[in-house]
Amino acid sequence: MKKAIVLLLFVYIHTLAYALEGWEVSDKTINITATVGRSFVIDPAEGLGLPASRIEFESSKTVTPTDANGSVVITTNTVGCTVRSGCHYNVYTITPTQTGTFTMALKMLYCYHPSLGMTYNSHATVTYIVKIVDLTNISLPQSIDLYVGDEYTFNPIISSPEAYAGLTWQSADPSVVTVDEEGNVKAVGLGTTTITCSAFNGVTSQSQITVKPTLVSGITLNQSECTMAIEDNLLLTASVAPENATDKSVSWSSSNEDIAVVDENGLVTAVSTGTCTIKATANDGSGKTSSCKIMVMRNDRLTLKDMALCAGGYDVLHVGLKNEDNIYGFQFDLALPEGISVSEDENGKLFASLADCASTHTISASKVSDGLYRFVVVSLSGKSISPQDSEIMSIAVKTTDEIPNGQYDITLKSIGLTVKNGSDFEELHPLDKKATLTIAPVVPGDVNGDSSISVTDVISIISYVLEERPNKFLTPAADLNDDGNITVTDAISVIDKILGK
Repeated sequence: MKKAIVLLLFVYIHTLAYALEGWEVSDKTINITATVGRSFVIDPAEGLGLPASRIEFESSKTVTPTDANGSVVITTNTVGCTVRSGCHYNVYTITPTQTGTFTMALKMLYCYHPSLGMTYNSHATVTYIVKIVDLTNISLPQSIDLYVGDEYTFNPIISSPEAYAGLTWQSADPSVVTVDEEGNVKAVGLGTTTITCSAFNGVTSQSQITVKPTLVSGITLNQSECTMAIEDNLLLTASVAPENATDKSVSWSSSNEDIAVVDENGLVTAVSTGTCTIKATANDGSGKTSSCKIMVMRNDRLTLKDMALCAGGYDVLHVGLKNEDNIYGFQFDLALPEGISVSEDENGKLFASLADCASTHTISASKVSDGLYRFVVVSLSGKSISPQDSEIMSIAVKTTDEIPNGQYDITLKSIGLTVKNGSDFEELHPLDKKATLTIAPVVPGDVNGDSSISVTDVISIISYVLEERPNKFLTPAADLNDDGNITVTDAISVIDKILGK
């Protein structure tokens, strides 16, 4: 029996020791920085690191210096008031009223373990050393300049870095500048506004922000130098950087309007021979400019006429020459859109012919690539082409059966005209020339595309059948019976149309 009692006592002691294990606490000192006007709570159980869910205790307090209560307002909860789950003890709400330092010592009198029904006497003391500072001033930049789209973060300087700031931010005009709770601002519109930073105790500071337009940093023109003939037109375009520039508009001017003039859209017109500069100037006051050198040469140029065709037809492209000087030779590239090409003979030779100068000049032609053909005209005997304003050359072009109806650009580019300057030869480079090719719906019987059906269309079909190619022939319009062949039967069908049959 005695052994059993001893064993039970041994188990109880070890159980009690285990239950109280981890409860042994010693004196602690805790440093706190507090701010005038901002209340905080001192929790002695938390300060001693006690497991609050398992204990009850009472505490007494000592405040030093004795006049420290004049610097703070200390509010104590009623003994027995539950302030943490499962615990009954005093906590203290401290409200600092002025700067200074005070010490608050809290001594634990007892700790009760409810499940064991035992009181644990530790008498540990937790001492709080409280430094009280004041927030009396917030410093922000007096003024800030931003551009639309810019972002900026305030880093306010407060009078006591240790003080609780609790800052709030407000923009007087969010349409100019927005600000978030962290003091991050974004410039969203032009103008001036004020950002106000406020602390919990009413201390404020303001910063004036001016949002300026994003100025142009550079201008690039689509041409930096260009040769023009009198009466030629050239459209200059200006690309402005940066992409987010507030005002991207430019003004155009000519250094000599007797040579070339420019309108508000950048359209340059050559007036007389000479050299001048066309300048684009940013309108935002940045002072940024860009220029194009214009050289107006003698009035020598190639011309190009508009034309109309239908799918599956062919016609002659008329190239003209307007020159004031004797032209000793010329060259150009012909650019055609997809579905249109230069006609070739059975040997692959391109169909092209000269007009009045055919007896003195020759044509050399080649296909450079799909849609691009090069032509060179020279006189092997050194003859020149006298001043004129008429057709100089014709080129046979054809369309595929699949080309959609619509309008297409035909362009003469890389033009070179050779003239004589004293005893030397000089090559002039007029601007590219464009014409419009209109692909129109087929009108059965209108073989030559003149918008009427007449005996001329009948003769055109007969010439085609006899392999005497007309200059213009709309094959789909000639195939009236849709059998895929052009025969005398189609010519008779056109006659019937003329007679109203």
